[in-house]
Amino acid sequence: MRYLMFRLFVVASLALTPVLPASEDRFVDDPPVPQSPDWCEPAPPPAPGPALSEGRPSYTFGAMASATRQPQGALSGRVIYMNAGHGWTYDADFTPPWRLLRGNLNDMNEDYGNVDQMNFFGMYCFNAGAVVVPFRPLGQQTNEVVLDNDSSGVVFAGSWANSSSTKFYGSSGDVPYRYASLADAESATATYTPNIPVAGHYPVYTWALHGSDRCDQLYRIKHTGGESQVRIPHYLVGAGWVYLGEYYFNAGSNPASGSVVISNLRGSATGSVIIADAIRFGNGMGATDTGGGGSGYPREDESNRYWIRSSLGQGQSSSLYDGTGDDESDSWSAPPKMTAEMNREASGDLFKRAHIGFHSNAGGGRGAVGLITGTPTPYQSQLALLTGKEVNEDMAALGAPPLEVAWTTRTTHTYSGSYSEITGTLFNNEMAATIVEVAFHDSVDDAKIMRDAKGRAAIARSVLHGLVRFMNTYDTNSPAPLAFLPEPPVNPRAISSGGGNITLTWAAPTSSGGSQSPTNYVIYRSADGYGFGNPVSVGNVTTYTVTNLPANTDHYFRIAAANAGGESMPSETVGCRVSSTNGPVVLVVNAYDRLDRTSNLRQDTTRQGWVAPDSTGAIERVWPRRVNSFDYVAQHGKAISAHGMAFDSCQNEAVANGQVVLANYAVVIWACGNDSIAQETISATEQSRLATYLLAGGAMFVSGADLVTDLGGPAASTADRNFLQNYLHTTFVSSNSASYTATAHANGVFAGNANAIVDDGSRGIYWAQMPDVMQPAGAGAVAAVSYSGVSSGYAGIQYDGSAGGGRVVLFGFPFETMTAGATRSAYMADTLTFLLSGIPTNQPPQIVADPASTRVLQGGTVVLTAAASGTPALNYQWRFNGTPIAGETRTSYTKSNFQPVHSGYYDVVVTNTFGADTSLAALVEATVAPVLQTAFEDLFETNSSSRWTVRKSSTDTRVTFNYDYSPYGIPSAPGSTGGSTRGAKFEANMANGVVAALNMSPSSGVFPADCKLTYYLWMNANGQFPAGGTGSTQHGTVGMGTTGTPVQWIGTGSTADGAWFAVDGEGQGAIDFYACNGTTAFYPGSGVYMAGTASDARDNLSAYYTARFPGGQTAPSAQLSDSRQAGSLEAGTIGFAWRQIMLTRQGSTVEWFIDGHKIASVPEASLPGNKFFIGYWDSYASLSDNTNMSFGMIDNVKFEVYVTNVPPYILSQPASQSVKEGASATFTVQAGGTATLGYQWRFNGTPIPAATSSSFMRNSVQASDAGTYSVLITNMAGTVTSSGANLAVAPLLPLKFDVAEPLPGGQLRLVLSGEPGTYDILSSTNLVHWTLWTNVVLGAQPAEIVGPTTNAVLEFYRAKSTP
Repeated sequence: MRYLMFRLFVVASLALTPVLPASEDRFVDDPPVPQSPDWCEPAPPPAPGPALSEGRPSYTFGAMASATRQPQGALSGRVIYMNAGHGWTYDADFTPPWRLLRGNLNDMNEDYGNVDQMNFFGMYCFNAGAVVVPFRPLGQQTNEVVLDNDSSGVVFAGSWANSSSTKFYGSSGDVPYRYASLADAESATATYTPNIPVAGHYPVYTWALHGSDRCDQLYRIKHTGGESQVRIPHYLVGAGWVYLGEYYFNAGSNPASGSVVISNLRGSATGSVIIADAIRFGNGMGATDTGGGGSGYPREDESNRYWIRSSLGQGQSSSLYDGTGDDESDSWSAPPKMTAEMNREASGDLFKRAHIGFHSNAGGGRGAVGLITGTPTPYQSQLALLTGKEVNEDMAALGAPPLEVAWTTRTTHTYSGSYSEITGTLFNNEMAATIVEVAFHDSVDDAKIMRDAKGRAAIARSVLHGLVRFMNTYDTNSPAPLAFLPEPPVNPRAISSGGGNITLTWAAPTSSGGSQSPTNYVIYRSADGYGFGNPVSVGNVTTYTVTNLPANTDHYFRIAAANAGGESMPSETVGCRVSSTNGPVVLVVNAYDRLDRTSNLRQDTTRQGWVAPDSTGAIERVWPRRVNSFDYVAQHGKAISAHGMAFDSCQNEAVANGQVVLANYAVVIWACGNDSIAQETISATEQSRLATYLLAGGAMFVSGADLVTDLGGPAASTADRNFLQNYLHTTFVSSNSASYTATAHANGVFAGNANAIVDDGSRGIYWAQMPDVMQPAGAGAVAAVSYSGVSSGYAGIQYDGSAGGGRVVLFGFPFETMTAGATRSAYMADTLTFLLSGIPTNQPPQIVADPASTRVLQGGTVVLTAAASGTPALNYQWRFNGTPIAGETRTSYTKSNFQPVHSGYYDVVVTNTFGADTSLAALVEATVAPVLQTAFEDLFETNSSSRWTVRKSSTDTRVTFNYDYSPYGIPSAPGSTGGSTRGAKFEANMANGVVAALNMSPSSGVFPADCKLTYYLWMNANGQFPAGGTGSTQHGTVGMGTTGTPVQWIGTGSTADGAWFAVDGEGQGAIDFYACNGTTAFYPGSGVYMAGTASDARDNLSAYYTARFPGGQTAPSAQLSDSRQAGSLEAGTIGFAWRQIMLTRQGSTVEWFIDGHKIASVPEASLPGNKFFIGYWDSYASLSDNTNMSFGMIDNVKFEVYVTNVPPYILSQPASQSVKEGASATFTVQAGGTATLGYQWRFNGTPIPAATSSSFMRNSVQASDAGTYSVLITNMAGTVTSSGANLAVAPLLPLKFDVAEPLPGGQLRLVLSGEPGTYDILSSTNLVHWTLWTNVVLGAQPAEIVGPTTNAVLEFYRAKSTP
């Protein structure tokens, strides 16, 4: 019983409630450890000449510049020590003699949860620029390689000297460490090359003694992703393991891709030497023998005492880890003592370092607290308050989702007790320190959040925010910037754009949980999809083209967002392989979005019986990489590459949004991973796009656990089942095969392949929890893969396209969870061979997706896409108004800084060897910023009831138009003409004692989507105040997107529609602020209220409201003759004052403002109509005890619509021309833009009077009319001038008779030359009277005319143009 009682006492000690004793068992009276004197090295030998320069990458590509160093952020230049409480601890009273310090509860254990939490915090601190020092190691790497400076894997170059220090890492008699002088060009290096036992992610640490002559020492970590550079200020920190980051290394020994190089390249003016002592790769297994053997557990799972013990070098006191009590009490005192040992307090001030410990709580509460001990460190209470408060406020604002359950509302953010772990004397009072009890593990809801990677990450981010606030507030010498790193970019995609170029595109993240917007993005590249390095900053853009990449090589990328706070976690990984030929291309679509606790691995907690986490343990571990590492394009890409094919990749969101066109690809791989029914494996939009693709002959490989269950199981919709059966050609059999061995079916495409072993949770990829069992459906579909031991149903099917549509291969388990790379490659090769064999050959192009017409704000970016089927290779040529656009030969066309001059018709011509096809033209127009135009206005200066339609829930309601409200002492509403006091008065539940509502909408008019409604509201209530009288709580209502038919209220029988809002005047309702969509009122946790998601978000006493509406309003003096109107209103109320109410609608988002303060925002609202309403609602049946004083007044209603105008643009320019003198010339322009277009033709820049239409004709042109003609086109949004069209006027050739001679026989011969045309030849004997002799057509050559004469003495002839 003694042991049982002790263990229960230990668990109870975490309950931070008033029932705790003032001093609890987490305090031990250990003395501080004396600090060793500062160490400074003698001057080393002079260094030789320059060598490598800083920033030299391991390789370069294209025009990209390397920027490989730890992110700069809010914590740059500061050291953050961190500890995770508890862990496996030696205790001789137990058999076996190792135990956890806390029990299992709610599927978790605090000893493990604390280190899981610290892992997230360490990542965030590192990305915020901090130097990270953990006292339980970070990561989950049970292998380790430790290289001392005299190990065989260490190579020195340049001038180095041996130190004579008595404090160093290693064995007695070793060379303590080596040191070299700093230089402005790298001239001395120490390269530590480990022999890595197993490929994987390894945390890397350095051990170097701190000292006054130390510098910001450069570490160049070379890994499979290239090189990463980290600088550690050893004038601030040393004499223990300092974290350098986590990197992916291949097995074996390779200095080019698996080493750490210590460089003497100077990074700042501080210091004179660098130190080369020890480098650690990985954490290893616990080997500390305290008399009962080692724990047999990974070092990160052990108590910090043992990591600290293994961290010590020569000349360091064992009292740093071994105090006056047992090993458990050592775990409380060792972290502060080791912090003081590693901290060189002589450099920098108190705020250049801090210490954060992590625990979870118990005792019947919820939320986070920061701890304060009886003998605190400096500024401990401030740090505890800021971190505890930040966690509670950030997490409450985050809401559910993304959290599984909403965070609590907590007003107490600190707790005081006795805690050795943060006792000031053990730290030598060198810094601020606190413990963050992140949540209550005995709370079912808190435990759910702590077992979720999203929850742990959000908590870690919030602690970081609190720490930054602390450094900003209290470091008055050099405050940290109050900047919080952003969320990661979303929806990344990597698409080959030809010529060895890959275009990366992503979307900006949405800030949440206190994060801030990015100002820059950083692209990382990898050759294997696991190791990433050589970051490149590209600015605040969301697309970037990587150029001149080698063909037939895999290229993987991930993107991080950055700002002054640091760098985000990375985006999902995307990859691309550019082929050297124009063969078919595969699109890999990552549709696996799930990251939640339901797919966590489980940990066995049997004492000294460690096995790696798998699917069977007693508690859950929060290891996000083993739930979803978001890099499974790598497994797919390697297998595709092994088959010699090129691939692009994207997320499923890009397909759903139409940003990637499936028809451009011969094969689409849809990787659903472990997405479950809750995550919707393939959405309705995605099903539609996939169906279109398959019907056009596309081929698909689909894999995923739970996919068939989601689409065909008992809960599936009819539409889902139809898609599964008609397009994926399978039906559901069962939701869990319980078998993790897939065998090739004898009659299938994989016949002869080895069995595929799927990860059951113990294979290092992720646990494929529910492998689907299926049956082929319909003609052409047959079994392809079976499950070992499963007699009914199959693991996969194949469909040959014979019954219509494209070929399909479908697996009921995730392809990437096949554990052997060779097996994945073999199955992928057979899959691609099968799918490609169904693609027709010798097919000319056929456009299957035309570019879509669109509008873009002037200066914005437009992206047009098209898709075509046909035999590869397909060649694309984009055109603008029929003219080819140079260099635009991809499936998409992007035009940035779009201006009106770019408005017009865009199409694309697709060609191959067998023909051509041209898309329909898309009209793309530049717009100017929308402007507001008044569509409806009512100032109520007259009885305007005919303009409104009023809806009532009962006859016991009324609205009175043109009501004079001045007798109530109510002043003129803002904006009223001439101080008018006329408005509309609303009253409800006047006599009947029933819940009642009424509202009114304009009787006529169309009110489009993008609009704004403003009016003034006065809420009058019956007193006394602040409590109000009986029946005083009534709500003013307003909404948009209604049909105008329903009465707008919440309650039995309500048919409310649209997005609408309600507010009472005196703050005494159960709900003072409502936000609703139809008959649904949004509740805390919905994320709708701008006041946050706390439980009081709808109450006037919410801090958000009290800060904006201070309260204290009283009834107007005219009402105070009735003593019941005495008193004043609470803070957070809006009554007894004119309030501007504003609603805005953009698309399907409706937002509500009061006096300019945003109250609520309803995104993606259901908006069945195009009307607005204003109303009044008494949500209580109780009658007002002073009915005359319970009403709402409105005045000065204005409804405005956003009008988008298109500046004029020219589709067809006037054409130059040449005419003969005397002829006519017509110039024509074809233009577009918002009507009405005005035209003004100009001649040589001067306006032509009355030339104001789209065409202009110049009649009987003369030589003086030659010149340049242009036209100025105008509308309400702008002007545009056409290009000049030149008019050339050719003079007429002189008309003359070259020959006039008589011929024998009374004939006359004339030869006429001159301007070609038809002429009458006239004759006269007196030059007065002329008669037609003949006519002639004159061409380029002279015309001969022969005819009879009149035999007159004199005859005259002349030529005249035929009329």
